[in-house]
Amino acid sequence: RVTNVTAQAVRGARLAVYANLDLGEQVDHDRGAYDAASDAIVQENAGRKVACAIGSSVRSSSRVVMARGWKRNAFRVLERGGELEGTLEARGDVDLAALYAVPELGAGDSASISVTYAFAPDAAAALRTLERVRGGAAAESLERTAAGWRAWLARGRRIAIPDAGQARLYERSLLVLKLLSDKHSGAIIAGPTLDPDYRFA
Repeated sequence: RVTNVTAQAVRGARLAVYANLDLGEQVDHDRGAYDAASDAIVQENAGRKVACAIGSSVRSSSRVVMARGWKRNAFRVLERGGELEGTLEARGDVDLAALYAVPELGAGDSASISVTYAFAPDAAAALRTLERVRGGAAAESLERTAAGWRAWLARGRRIAIPDAGQARLYERSLLVLKLLSDKHSGAIIAGPTLDPDYRFA
């Protein structure tokens, strides 16, 4: 959610999204591309059977997909207010970025812009998931997800912790442990990364 807290209208603001997802960092295994039909930037590692499509509720004004080392240049371009320039497809350690125009906001106005990272086993499935979310399921899906986490967390509140600060830390710890547990086996993931040097504990 973007809110204009100034006393005058804001025009020409943009939201920049950058991602280096580290899906493998193996030459010719990670592939990034811009999909014009869905206005999404996609990264895929076929060997690891994982892909991510990134898109927004508003159309991108510019986008780029390049190999390692591009990030420093991208931030210089954005600081000068320019558009992203570069290739729309790359292999290896891939960087993805897109710019999205923020609607004009009068004093005190707000607008919502959603950016979705849709993960799936391959690029086509990730793009289908992204389109489902864009099709109106985003708010519904977010509420269903939040309700599920609240229900799961309520089960952990059986332990009474009188100090409010410690109770918050306890709840955050429960959430982190749940997020790091494997859906099928319950094993705790040793490191939250897809790099090959981390495995299940």
